[in-house]
Amino acid sequence: MCDFAGVECVVVSGYAKGVGYEVGNSLPDDSNHAWNAIRVHKSYILIDSTWGAPDNDNDSGDKRSDKGVEYYYFMTPPEKFIYSHLPDEQKWQLLDNPVSKEDFINMPHIRNKAKLFFYKIGFGPSTQGTINSYRLNNTLSIIAPKNVTITSYIRYVGSKKEMSQYSKSTRNGENVNIKINFPYRGSYIIDIYAGIKDVKSDGSWSLNSDRVLSYRYNVL
Repeated sequence: MCDFAGVECVVVSGYAKGVGYEVGNSLPDDSNHAWNAIRVHKSYILIDSTWGAPDNDNDSGDKRSDKGVEYYYFMTPPEKFIYSHLPDEQKWQLLDNPVSKEDFINMPHIRNKAKLFFYKIGFGPSTQGTINSYRLNNTLSIIAPKNVTITSYIRYVGSKKEMSQYSKSTRNGENVNIKINFPYRGSYIIDIYAGIKDVKSDGSWSLNSDRVLSYRYNVL
């Protein structure tokens, strides 16, 4: 289509943190995905039409409730695109300060990019996705608007069974502290969910949350 319109379109190959990826996982030896950089006027924009296509489960591996087009992956800002897409050629990061392969692996795993930025979730003091600790009791801090409810669960690495009794969120304004009491030493994933309460006229409410962010804790 770009060729027909006379628009320069580059196929960019690289690594993508797609379905099945867990925070801290190593990357395959060869690139596992491809997307496009399209020249508009004097600059390039980034597009992943595969991840944005209808009926394609999102990058988190969760089933999408909305099977329409995921517009987030069309003209995604490079500073957001880099959390899930690392090109083989550094220049196609389109960043003033490029990210190394090691830094890419160590980033927190944004499970659902569109929802994370929709809820305006921000990282706390730690920008590392994998955290090593000698303590069973830990605190993970993130930033979330006051109207966004944060819940969290832990699970063992390689398991999908989430446990809610070991983590609890408290907040001071937009600063959210997730206190985690790991039951044993080992490697864990902490999944963070965000949602906005739907309050009814009678005072009752419901909450539909999206899994937006994951960290890995190695409790040594």
